[in-house]
Amino acid sequence: LPLKMMMDLGGKPVLWHTIMRAKKIGIPVIVTMPEKDSNILSRVTDNCQVGINLGPEDDVLARYYFAAAGMALDAVMRICGDQPLLDPNACTRVLEVFKQDWDWVSNDYHLTYPIGLGCECFTFQALEQAHQEAKKEYDREHVIPWIHRHSQFSHKNLTCPINGIGDLRLTIDTQEDLDFVRRID
Repeated sequence: LPLKMMMDLGGKPVLWHTIMRAKKIGIPVIVTMPEKDSNILSRVTDNCQVGINLGPEDDVLARYYFAAAGMALDAVMRICGDQPLLDPNACTRVLEVFKQDWDWVSNDYHLTYPIGLGCECFTFQALEQAHQEAKKEYDREHVIPWIHRHSQFSHKNLTCPINGIGDLRLTIDTQEDLDFVRRID
């Protein structure tokens, strides 16, 4: 769905809803975006009091790395901008478990949470190593696959406390997703 993060949802763009929910986690929010989209997306982010990091369109891994390095972060939580129904409590739970000395904690690697409530937290060290060593296009377009394939990083996947809802789509990837979320928003 082209420009899905700018689609209207209750009078605000999808990205605005995601940012507002992410801010409730209580950690710095940085929006990483392709340089080519900066004019479009800055209309949303300018009034949200978030950090902005611009980078290459096809290298999301580099955008995350440079954003984290620029802020001297020890850890990063990855949330996608097309998640307007993000659950800050689920993300806080991921963060709390991550702080128990894991390299990477997620709630969406094995889907038990609805699609669109997922997040993952990982060390800057893991991100830096992935940025330096990942060569495959798929690994550069995404953030986690390279880290996942390397067993030196300890990983934990959290399970949703509500059984049987892992197939529910609460993300915006298609027009059907947007229509569905508009009906429940």
